[in-house]
Amino acid sequence: METLINEVVLNKSMNSEHLHAREHRAAEMTRQGRIFTFLERPTGWKCHVYYFTVFLIIFIAFLLTVWPYKMKEHVLFYIELAITIILLCEYSLRIWSAGCRFKYASLIKRLRFVRKPICLIELFVLVTSIALLAKCASEVKRFPISAYIPTPPHRQTLWKLASLGELVTTIYISVLGLIFGSYFMFLAEKNVAAPDSQAHISTYADAMWWGVGTFFTIGFGDMVPHSWIGKAVACISALALVAFFQLPAGILGSGFALKVHQKHRQKHFNRQIPAAASLIQALWQCYATFPNSCCFATWSRFDSAYRLLPVDKLPMEEEPLIPPEMNKTEKEKHLKNIIHAICKMKYLLARRKFQKIRELYDVRDIIEQYSQGHLNMMLKIKGIQRKIEHCIGKPIQPDASGQMTTVHSRLTQIEQQASALHLKLEDCVRLFGEITELLPSRLPGESSSEPNLADEIHP
Repeated sequence: METLINEVVLNKSMNSEHLHAREHRAAEMTRQGRIFTFLERPTGWKCHVYYFTVFLIIFIAFLLTVWPYKMKEHVLFYIELAITIILLCEYSLRIWSAGCRFKYASLIKRLRFVRKPICLIELFVLVTSIALLAKCASEVKRFPISAYIPTPPHRQTLWKLASLGELVTTIYISVLGLIFGSYFMFLAEKNVAAPDSQAHISTYADAMWWGVGTFFTIGFGDMVPHSWIGKAVACISALALVAFFQLPAGILGSGFALKVHQKHRQKHFNRQIPAAASLIQALWQCYATFPNSCCFATWSRFDSAYRLLPVDKLPMEEEPLIPPEMNKTEKEKHLKNIIHAICKMKYLLARRKFQKIRELYDVRDIIEQYSQGHLNMMLKIKGIQRKIEHCIGKPIQPDASGQMTTVHSRLTQIEQQASALHLKLEDCVRLFGEITELLPSRLPGESSSEPNLADEIHP
């Protein structure tokens, strides 16, 4: 008895431990899933606040580069250190939380996640930032701040959630191009001496001002690059970014037009819903009122009306539709046929109404449908012509007149040959008739002195 009690207690403890471990794994997977969703598929105000805070820190770091660098060196160093720590924590959490997906569950499968292009870019930025912070490269360590902005694709997901689409993508790429183009121009022109009459690009703010004037095709002319490296950077940046800065105007116009067209289509579709519902109801009633139908629930409302208004007791001056000598079963059958006919008429009316509502309302849709129908007709004609050529034969050589033989000319030749054959057959029939007229004149007992049949035919 004591042994049995010990076994029961041991089994309960093992089950509780197993349940606790399973709950712990489930909680861990839930935690991993929440972090993975937060980092890879940002939704909700918390994700927006996090990414906006990171972007705000990076923007403050850019603002600190406008003033002389030596005055803000310590502040900028701590900001860069904070950004590097955020990037390191985010990268580590992203790799750890990827285990909630089956294809990244094991340690070897995590390498597939690390081999993704975005993860490789983040790893490069992270290693570069740590190395530059360790060496205290004061002039170069600003670059990882700007390189951190486009690395995660989750910013793009955030923009997609904002329902801005192509416009925000274009503005996002344009702003990044302005930041990088101005930064490279600042690196190329910061140590170049300018003439006394022209301004010198000495700070990052001057480079940003030059980028705005150049990429928006304004061209103030107060700041220009003087070195060949700066001129090359200006040419490459202008060729790459001027088109991007002009795209938002076209995107806005086409977006408004598409939105209006989409609303018209939605209104037209919303008008079709009640008509489609009425058509489905009428079709079902028409099906349910067939004589051999098993849908007994359809007749409940008609049965109640039939009980309230008996036909044989209603005073009618004209001749009734149902003869009074019919019994109850025949009357019900007759009424069912009438109800089925009424449901059939309702179905036909609902179908006509639905077809009328479904008619195309836009001229472009009508033209597109006409073009598609014309294309289908031409394809069918080509198929028929291909079959005719396969049956008759494809023309290879020209005829006697030097023209290429067509299907019409070949049909004409066949008709002429058929006419000639018909004439020959008529001659044969006539000759056979003459022969049959001469054969009965020769009797079996006649002598051989009589003229030969061939002599009579050919004297």
